[in-house]
Amino acid sequence: MASSKKRKRATSEPPTVGIGLQGSRKIFKALAEEGPIRTIPRIQSEHGLRGNDYEAMLQFLNVLGVRRGEIYEMMMKTIRANLEEAIEKRSIEEAEKIFRLSLPYVHAYELRPVVNKALSRMGGVVPEEFLPLFSTKYKGLEVHLPPDARRQVWEANSEAALRQLNDLLKACVTESSQTQMSSIDSKQPKSLLAIGEAVGGSWSLYQTVLKLLRGGFAHSANSRYCQLRLDLLLSLPFQSKGQQVYDKDPCSKLSTALQTCIRSNKVATDHAKSITKMVYGVPNNHPVLGDMAMMLNHPRITILAKREIVKYLGSLVVKKALPRSAMTDLSALSKIVLLSLNAAVLIKTRKFTKPKLEDLALKVFYTAMVSLVTNLNPKPQQHDLLLS
Repeated sequence: MASSKKRKRATSEPPTVGIGLQGSRKIFKALAEEGPIRTIPRIQSEHGLRGNDYEAMLQFLNVLGVRRGEIYEMMMKTIRANLEEAIEKRSIEEAEKIFRLSLPYVHAYELRPVVNKALSRMGGVVPEEFLPLFSTKYKGLEVHLPPDARRQVWEANSEAALRQLNDLLKACVTESSQTQMSSIDSKQPKSLLAIGEAVGGSWSLYQTVLKLLRGGFAHSANSRYCQLRLDLLLSLPFQSKGQQVYDKDPCSKLSTALQTCIRSNKVATDHAKSITKMVYGVPNNHPVLGDMAMMLNHPRITILAKREIVKYLGSLVVKKALPRSAMTDLSALSKIVLLSLNAAVLIKTRKFTKPKLEDLALKVFYTAMVSLVTNLNPKPQQHDLLLS
């Protein structure tokens, strides 16, 4: 009896799994119910496959029609769920250990929630011993961390901050050059939002961005850097803790006045006088003059100020009048244009002095222009002289 049972066991065959649709359904059901960690070793044992060799099992599943990518995804989800559960239930020391082990894989979107959850369990602060490693071992990985942790890394590591912020600025300048629009009167580009999020409420990172903007403008004289100087400042109040950086910037009041001009599509008389008073109220040799000149060199502001001057002169030509009562308005607009044209020189030479503009010389110049246009065109029409 016993010998017959042994013979029966020896001749018994391992259970078979149907190939094709039937087999894939069975495997999917087992994976869903038991999970890949249990299912794969069990089927390996049942079918005589080598234990602890997942490559053989994966090839076997390929024959059954099971997609390898779905298996990987299920395995990663299981690992992530187990780690997140461990982070919630265990101590902060255990969470820090998981953070240390999973940080090198933070670029993988499946494991990124594990790193962020462990960091949150630790109070949202990256341990100080990790900060120097973002220049060597973990170089570039800080971009995958939450915004507050990212700023912490950049504040402690100027090299990483310069590298990432410079890349963001280049992308923003390129994008603004392609759209030919300001974020003040249109939807903010993603690159500008990324810079605002990177700065947040960090004054030191904001100063780093301003240094990069000044350097880019001094090197290229590209007015898009000036546009970005104004647009970035105006976007800060919409960022987390960005209001405190906005309030600390000495150019915040000027940015509000310039924002009004761009939205109204004109530099009104009151605004021109207010802007001139703010700028020319700053003493010479003060670095703020350079930033103010950059903001006045915003492409839209320059165009609007020049257009207002031409409108004034056009109305005088039509009326055959001289620029007497209008000289105050023309002087304010001329100072805006003159300072914007000198922005590149101020930033490059770092000689922050206001350009002098003599009212008498200005009056003689504009009077000569009005007289010349009137003599050349005895019967001018308003629409021929004004710019739209």
